[in-house]
Amino acid sequence: MRSSFVLFALIAGGCSHPGDENLGLSTRVASYAIDVAQLTRPAELERAVSLPGREVDKKLGAHRLEATSTLKIEPPGKPAETLEESYRLDSDGKGALHLVHENTRGGGTEAVVTGGELYVKARFGKFVRRRPEGDELDRLRATVEGVAGDYLQVLERWLQVKEEGHLQVAGRAGVRLKLSATASPASGPRESDPGKAWRDSVAVRYVDGELILDAASGALLAARLEASYTFEREGVKGPFSVTVSYKQTAAASEADAFGAPAEAVASPHRVRPMLDRQELLEGLK
Repeated sequence: MRSSFVLFALIAGGCSHPGDENLGLSTRVASYAIDVAQLTRPAELERAVSLPGREVDKKLGAHRLEATSTLKIEPPGKPAETLEESYRLDSDGKGALHLVHENTRGGGTEAVVTGGELYVKARFGKFVRRRPEGDELDRLRATVEGVAGDYLQVLERWLQVKEEGHLQVAGRAGVRLKLSATASPASGPRESDPGKAWRDSVAVRYVDGELILDAASGALLAARLEASYTFEREGVKGPFSVTVSYKQTAAASEADAFGAPAEAVASPHRVRPMLDRQELLEGLK
C-alpha cells in the first residue's frame, strides 16, 4: 500500500534519501480540546481535522468514513506522477475497526480490529492475526483519518475560512466551512528543520473546498478539497507543481463490519505489511 506511495513521493519529489524529507505529514496535535467557536481560524481548523482516531471515537461514537484522494506531482523537467487512493473506515466507537485502503498502483491494506486482536492483510494476501503493538492502531488509523489534516497542514498559512451555515450530516448537526486561498500567506516562523525547508517556498495557486465539522465537538464529518500549489527544493532548478483532490463523506457504521475474518493465520512474530503511512513518509516532508 504505502510502499507505492513512498516510491511515488521519491520519484516525483526527486528525493534520493527517504529520511531527508516528508512531503505532507507531521506530528499530530498534542491537545485534543477543540474550540468550535474558532474553527474559522486556519490553525484551529487544522487541529480539529487532525484529531486522532481515538479522539474521534470519543466525540462521534460509532461512525463510517469513506474518502478518495488524487495527488499529482509535476517535477521540473520530468513527467508528472499521479496517485489515486480510496479509503474506508468503520468504527464502533469502542475500539473495534474495519479499515480498507487501496491505491491505483496495485497496493492496498485491509485490517479488522475486534476482541483485542488485529487481523491485517495486504491487498492480495491473507489475513494475519496477532496482537497489536504499542501505538500501532493509532498509526494504522492515521493512514485513513489523517489524510485531510495532512493536506491542510501544507496549505494552512494560505487558507481563508468562512462559516456558511449549518446542516445535518449522518444525523449530526454540522457547521459548514468554505475554504479559499488568500493572496499572500500569513506570517510565521521559518522552518528550522532543513528537511522541511521546502514548505517556506510553497506558493498556492488556488484552494476550493468545503469542510463540515460536528458543531458540538469539531470532529470532521465531510470534506471536499481541490488545491494546487508549487514549491522549490534546494539543488533542483525550477518549481515542483502539486495538484490535490480529496473528498470525504460520513455515514452510520455498519454493524456487521467488525466480524473476525474466517480465514486468518496466526503469526508468531510481528508482520508489517507497510501499514505505517506516517512512519514511512517521516523525513520526506
